[in-house]
Amino acid sequence: MRKKLIIGLILYLGTLVSTFSQSLQLDFLFSSGLTYSSEFHGAAQVNDSVDFNFNKHQLQFVLPLKTKINLDLKKLDFKKMNLSSSQLFLTSKIGLNQSSFTDKSSNTIYKASIGITGLNAGLRQGVWIYSANLFIDESDKSYNGNLVPNFRGYGARVKVKSFDFIYFYGAGLVVNQGKFFPVPILGFQKKVAKNLKARIVFPIEAKLNYKANAKLNFDVGANFDGVNTIYRSGSVFKDTDGSINYRQLKSYIAINSKIAKQVKLKLEGGLSVAQQYAMIHKDYSENIGTSYYIAFTLNYQFGKSLFGQFVNPQ
Repeated sequence: MRKKLIIGLILYLGTLVSTFSQSLQLDFLFSSGLTYSSEFHGAAQVNDSVDFNFNKHQLQFVLPLKTKINLDLKKLDFKKMNLSSSQLFLTSKIGLNQSSFTDKSSNTIYKASIGITGLNAGLRQGVWIYSANLFIDESDKSYNGNLVPNFRGYGARVKVKSFDFIYFYGAGLVVNQGKFFPVPILGFQKKVAKNLKARIVFPIEAKLNYKANAKLNFDVGANFDGVNTIYRSGSVFKDTDGSINYRQLKSYIAINSKIAKQVKLKLEGGLSVAQQYAMIHKDYSENIGTSYYIAFTLNYQFGKSLFGQFVNPQ
């Protein structure tokens, strides 16, 4: 029985890692506003004569649309917490992924998404988060007449035991180039020492965060990043799709700083391991060697996040 459970867990983890990966990232709930990010990877060896390079750039806009708060977050009393606090966000992104091989020309994938994310907060029901997003990943070979819409959605319940410990669970669904991937969601965030917090999203992310002061904190962690389209041609509607996705496991350190009242800067660097690219609709994949990467994120906040104040007050 134990052996069956272990095998089942390994299969579950493998499926989740290969299909969902970075899709559940809720950091924007802590930093609504306008965010620009870029990520640059060093050359990774495919074989003795071919190297792979990958960069990505993204501009994200998160706008709180509607907020209903019937409690004073500065004088929060769990015993008297009103159950009707809620907030709704408009989320949108544009970006591009750039990839190249030493023996071939480079490819550029243009990305865009728009969606709604909402939350309801209270003492008895905790925090409910729900989201629905439409997105496209297209190249100059596929957007004209072969555009394929994709979908990502999830619902999760966040239980707040105290400001020192929260946990969450739920379910999600990804529709990527005509394939459906149901995904369970499970994780927690806990204060493990003074100014030190741990966050785990099984099996997508593990992170330790140390808060040095009100304007500076540090991350050490690892996360899977695996829904990066690096090539698109044809259409799933015409059975001619030739999309290729790229995934990797990233271990990193990061510096997060508040450089102005409404501006945050994140600098990140680390290694990408267990890298692989694979065709979505064909039984083909290729392993890639380890590479380093560096990234930065600049966020300008112009709206207050109820969720950020609720579970991570500053």
